[in-house]
Amino acid sequence: MTNIIRLNESINDYAARPVITALGEPDLAIRPSTYLAALGTSTNIDPKQILIDGSYGQTTNPAPFIGVGTGAMTVKSDANGAYLAMPQKGIRTGIVMSTKNDKGTFVVIKCRLNDIVSGAERLFSIGPGSRNTANFSLATAVDPKRVDGTGYGYSAPMDNLVHTFAIYNAPGALYLFADNKKYFTVSGSVTTPNDLTGVGINTRSLADTPPNDLDLYNFELYLDVSLTEQQIIDYLKTL
Repeated sequence: MTNIIRLNESINDYAARPVITALGEPDLAIRPSTYLAALGTSTNIDPKQILIDGSYGQTTNPAPFIGVGTGAMTVKSDANGAYLAMPQKGIRTGIVMSTKNDKGTFVVIKCRLNDIVSGAERLFSIGPGSRNTANFSLATAVDPKRVDGTGYGYSAPMDNLVHTFAIYNAPGALYLFADNKKYFTVSGSVTTPNDLTGVGINTRSLADTPPNDLDLYNFELYLDVSLTEQQIIDYLKTL
């Protein structure tokens, strides 16, 4: 269960909403329970139907996603909650979101990886490829099949369980959290004070790369934030 509050939840329409969490307002939040209620279960969903809750969805295109891959995306639910089933289907925004690279960036994803289909690709990807605090990713690898946080001091074999991964990248600090355990990494770096970034889920943010077989339960992106390690740890316990 997450502690996202989707404001005006009782309004019976399908529109992007502001959200508030214990960390503040995310720039982008994906809540599959919203799509389950509005679009129904096991129905094929066009990426253009996936709304962005959070501040970006309130000021710009609330449904900016481009579909990547040949698979079909559907909404389903199980004992872990509602999720987007994304077998060989990825979604990305392109490099469209403004950010300040002298601030921190925080991403959290709750997901189940069912198969790694096409080799070393992405669970998620943030940014345009330049080295700054709003550019990083979490990769997969195929031999042996694993989640591979290259450079983050983390690697784990693929299984069929739901996991929560988070990355916080700020000036002087870059951390990966896996199921509430922190892995220390190299210092974060900054190139320019202001830049554009983007989001790719089950693909890269700036290119169409082959997706894996992923079930997405939750995704949140916070740009231009300053968080303490304890704030992150406390928040991850709620997801």
